Amino acid sequence: MLTYETFMKHAEKVCKSPSAGVRPMLSGVKHKENGDLICTDSHRLYVAKELHSRDDGAVITPRGKIVDGNYPDVSRLIPDPLYAKQSLEIELNELFRAADMIAAVGGIAQKSMVEGTKAEYKPPALDFIEDAIGYTNFAVKISYSFYPLRFEEPICSNAVYVPDAVKLLKAAGCETITIRFYGSMRPFTLTNEDENLLVLILPIRKHS
Repeated sequence: MLTYETFMKHAEKVCKSPSAGVRPMLSGVKHKENGDLICTDSHRLYVAKELHSRDDGAVITPRGKIVDGNYPDVSRLIPDPLYAKQSLEIELNELFRAADMIAAVGGIAQKSMVEGTKAEYKPPALDFIEDAIGYTNFAVKISYSFYPLRFEEPICSNAVYVPDAVKLLKAAGCETITIRFYGSMRPFTLTNEDENLLVLILPIRKHS
């Protein structure tokens, strides 16, 4: 079962995003009056239902500091599952192994590409395509098959976000997740069995 302390620990990665430097409110977690917790860095969104007892709508950093100001309304960003183009159930441990492997290999390849230059480091891109997720550039190609599962529409994500999301879901005691796709350039979601924990991730345009 997910605890408040565990959610805040995993939310720290989201709250430390560069987005928080531009929008200070994003350095904290919104404690909604109904007990929900929300954090976002404008590229991903975590929502945990009924996990606290505050009634003041405070925004609090993972280190316990209250942030003044109005947190953005993110409710409109969460898609209705009824409009999903595809819903798949995947074993959490299998998805974690695949995403973590690709993030590691892709990260090494990307760093080698920019080593000794002033080029900005870009995190590896994870492709959901056909029956696999994978990473490809001029130097390396790696993929992990989920056959007989098949992704109906190709989609590309920041490969760092998926392992982060899976680590949160694993910490919540989840064994099987539901991943829902809404279109190649629409946010996709990962949820636990009880649907009381949701991660939303924006897709990316694959960089060359």
